[in-house]
Amino acid sequence: MAENPIIAKAESNHRSAGEFRHLWFADGVWRYRAASDLDSLAISGILRLCFYQTAAIARELQTGERTFHRRVKESLGIPPGLWLRQERAVDSRRRLRAGCSIKELAYDYGFAHPGDFSVEFKRWHGVTPAEFRNSFKMDY
Repeated sequence: MAENPIIAKAESNHRSAGEFRHLWFADGVWRYRAASDLDSLAISGILRLCFYQTAAIARELQTGERTFHRRVKESLGIPPGLWLRQERAVDSRRRLRAGCSIKELAYDYGFAHPGDFSVEFKRWHGVTPAEFRNSFKMDY
C-alpha cells in the first residue's frame, strides 16, 4: 500500500521547536517517526497507551484530530473508529492467547467494566473472551 505521511509540527515540551513527526501506513502496519528518531516504530504501542481513542492518539502523534481522521480514511478507506475497533479486536485475541487477563484487557482498551469488554469481544468474535481463551487452551 502506498505511504501517506502525516507531517505535523511538534508542540510538546519534550520535542525541540521545528521538529516534525511522521505517520504512515505501509505493509499493513501504521508506523511513526520523529525527525530525530533513527528508526520508525510500529504504532501498536501508542494505540494501547492511548486506549484506542482517536483524540489521544492524535495528541500523542502531535497532529490534529481532524488530520488524523482524514489521513486514516485516505489510507485505509474506513473511518478511524472502525479501524481502531478492528485493531483492538486483533490485539485482544493475541493478548488472550498470551495469557492476559480479561480484566486487564478491558481496562487497557478503555472499557469501564470487564463486562462491557466481554460484550464487545463477543460482538467481534461470536464468543466471549473466556470461551475464546478456553477453546485456545483446548487446542494444545
